[in-house]
Amino acid sequence: MFAAISIAHAQRRGSDDKQSAFLGAAFELGLPSNSPISVGYGASLKGEVPFAQSVALTLTAAYMSYSYNDSFISFAGTPQVLHPQFAPLKAGIRFQAGPGFYTEAELGEAIRLNNGSGGLFDYSVGLGFFVPVDRKSVLDIGIRYEAYSETQYRQTALKVAYRFGW
Repeated sequence: MFAAISIAHAQRRGSDDKQSAFLGAAFELGLPSNSPISVGYGASLKGEVPFAQSVALTLTAAYMSYSYNDSFISFAGTPQVLHPQFAPLKAGIRFQAGPGFYTEAELGEAIRLNNGSGGLFDYSVGLGFFVPVDRKSVLDIGIRYEAYSETQYRQTALKVAYRFGW
């Protein structure tokens, strides 16, 4: 990670692409905190549209699947059940904090795909950095804290995304 941080730098954009939109596809790994789940994994798509210098609006659609802790299943006295799966849909804001670094916050809904119905309020805050691949593409490496309301599903998620602009 130290090597990746040391080579991260700001993208130099020309005046022709200053207001470019971006799309990113990511692999995500969720590490729960004080939760009945042991690990989560999934994927996400994120769109980003700059609206001011250093500030962009984001839209995220994701899929996350979680595994229960063995102790939770034993404590509940139930046989192995379907691992909880969610489809978080969030909108947020991303602030370019410095050369190649950003912070972001998102709010939305995590739709239950099994183990119940309906959605849960979902919020997350995070930070990350970019590693340039070419003029309009970067690797986006980030970490965030995310929680779903009314449940104990809370995680620190790590993501690696390929982000490209046009």
